[in-house]
Amino acid sequence: MKNCLSIDIETWAYGDTPEMRQLTSAQRKAADAGYVLESTRRVLAMLRESGVRITLFVIGEQLEWYPELGEMILADGHELGLHAFRHYRIDSLNTLRADLDQAMPQVRRFGIRGYRAPLIHLPEGGLEVLSEYGFTFDSSVYGPFSLAGSYAGVREVPISSLMLRGGEAQMALPRHLSFGNILRTGEFPFGASYFVGLFGGALRHFIRQVNRQGSPAVIFLHNWQVVPRPKGAFPPPGYVWRHPLYWPLSRNIEGAFRQLLAEFEFERMSEVCAPGGEPC
Repeated sequence: MKNCLSIDIETWAYGDTPEMRQLTSAQRKAADAGYVLESTRRVLAMLRESGVRITLFVIGEQLEWYPELGEMILADGHELGLHAFRHYRIDSLNTLRADLDQAMPQVRRFGIRGYRAPLIHLPEGGLEVLSEYGFTFDSSVYGPFSLAGSYAGVREVPISSLMLRGGEAQMALPRHLSFGNILRTGEFPFGASYFVGLFGGALRHFIRQVNRQGSPAVIFLHNWQVVPRPKGAFPPPGYVWRHPLYWPLSRNIEGAFRQLLAEFEFERMSEVCAPGGEPC
């Protein structure tokens, strides 16, 4: 069965500290110092070695910083999606529209059809807005593959979760599944980058479980989980001690990434998001 693996390409300079949040775009680019380009090149090389083509969601302002970034992703046969213009939580439709307006030159330039909201948080009515802007598929919710379908003309591809207490999942926005929601609903979003970092190669057991149920697994991770960040980059010393839940995202999981590529079939998101495999 073909599963869906995607990578959110992000600069480490989006780190969650007051100093990082206050940086201008030019300051973020200077702090990034080419890391996005170099890490993407290394990720693409790993994918090339494995003969796997996937979807990479890229932040719009990074496509502005490095015009060759989108070109080299597409040149290798991968699919390019938008991960918003700026990486911050989008809490309102006005914020979503303003962000998309900034991103549209890059969306048109690269023919982007797919979207993923930062922090997997898309506000209610967000799919209607994405449809207005010409997007055909989205992956901004957690849920079992039973939620995959067309909403407001946009195909939703949920990041995989398991219903640990039985019952049926209900589609709603936002559907970001915080730790509080996980405890409340008993729904385990194993496809999240956090749990890829936590479980590493053991994630294959969850993938096989949903495959046995007849569904593809939808997994995502980040470039900075696979390619080490520059020495002295985020997280700063002591951050993980103060925020221990961040630990899984601070691990390097290149070995687990390569293991998943070797053991499973993966395809671009637009190729698996519609019934029968019709492209979105």
